[in-house]
Amino acid sequence: MKVLVIDDDAINRMILSHLFEDRKAEVLVAKDGLEASKILKIETDIDVVLLDLNMPVMDGYVFMKHLESDVFNTYHFKLLVVSATLESHFYEKAKQMGLTLNRLNFFIGKPINLDYLYSIVIKLLSNGT
Repeated sequence: MKVLVIDDDAINRMILSHLFEDRKAEVLVAKDGLEASKILKIETDIDVVLLDLNMPVMDGYVFMKHLESDVFNTYHFKLLVVSATLESHFYEKAKQMGLTLNRLNFFIGKPINLDYLYSIVIKLLSNGT
């Protein structure tokens, strides 16, 4: 499994990296959506993207808008938003921004239950949905 963690908080990146590395996954990290976009252009075999919403430079909403462009429409990774933003606020802002959310597979709020997050990732990868 290859995972991309996108979060501006170094501690969150470290915790999420360790969660997957301890389970033998390859983990890449980015501190914002712009850095993540550059990684995705090179690393085309990523299985899972964990995305924070509130980041400088390119936040999670703009990153998702970028994912809806033709640049990434052939990529088949699972996208999970991992954010302290309330889920209802997330969906409202996404709607206001015109996001289709067709790439989003799951939303999980912070603080994160790591075992739960990992089980969701495994379920998404095994179901293909």
